[in-house]
Amino acid sequence: MGPYQSAPRAGYVESLYVSFFSSVPASTILVLALLARFMQMATALPGVIVYFSGPKLPKAEAMEAELETGEEAEIGTRKP
Repeated sequence: MGPYQSAPRAGYVESLYVSFFSSVPASTILVLALLARFMQMATALPGVIVYFSGPKLPKAEAMEAELETGEEAEIGTRKP
């Protein structure tokens, strides 16, 4: 076995996992590191959906009406 065959090669972070957990077989740690990467990608999927579907901004009239309603309610609750 050559010097580069002792641990499976992936990325920088995966190599750090292998070096930190040196008491466990390298292939097991590589699976752990790749699973951690997969979880990061899986939790980012909702952001991808928003990116591709575009932001849903309210209409200007709806925003103005909401602001006016909020200001009226705020004025009614103020104490002189």
